Amino acid sequence: MRGYTLIEVMMAIALLAIGATGIFSLQAVAVHANEFARDTTEAVTVDRFWVEQLRRDSLLWDGAQSAPAALAQTQYLKLAPAASNVVGTWFTPAMPTDGLLGGGAAQQPIGRGLNVTPAAGQGRYCAQMRLSWLRMNRLIRAEVRVWNFKAGGDRRLYKNCGSGSEVPMQSDTENVQWTYLVTTLGPPS
Repeated sequence: MRGYTLIEVMMAIALLAIGATGIFSLQAVAVHANEFARDTTEAVTVDRFWVEQLRRDSLLWDGAQSAPAALAQTQYLKLAPAASNVVGTWFTPAMPTDGLLGGGAAQQPIGRGLNVTPAAGQGRYCAQMRLSWLRMNRLIRAEVRVWNFKAGGDRRLYKNCGSGSEVPMQSDTENVQWTYLVTTLGPPS
């Protein structure tokens, strides 16, 4: 007898189907992991953008005076708490007012800013900041966190980039994902 029996052909097809299912499942996992990696990379880019905004802001810091007068010309650093032993609260930054290339609290991928109004909603990535004195009048700890909605996250939540919801949303790991970047800032020398 030559050739294959029907049972042998059916077994070969079944093994092929099982193997193909595994490959397709692996492909779906790889696509999801690549999307997560892209989102994280873009969020870190937005983090870096905001740290640079803070560094630029620190150039307006008058090191010859004491706070708050020393920070009066800055846009963001003047929001640091008045005492050195107090951790600042998270806030959503406003659009830069210096007229230079800048963004806003809402960002599109790779730091392209959006002009966000309460009716407009938000961008893909949203930034928040927290400032605290490490050494009064000499050194500020600046924390920047950027968040975006996870795949399947409820996008009706946190309009206007979470402005006003900074504290409640920080424990929401079901809908949003976060990246953090911390730096220190001082007056120009």
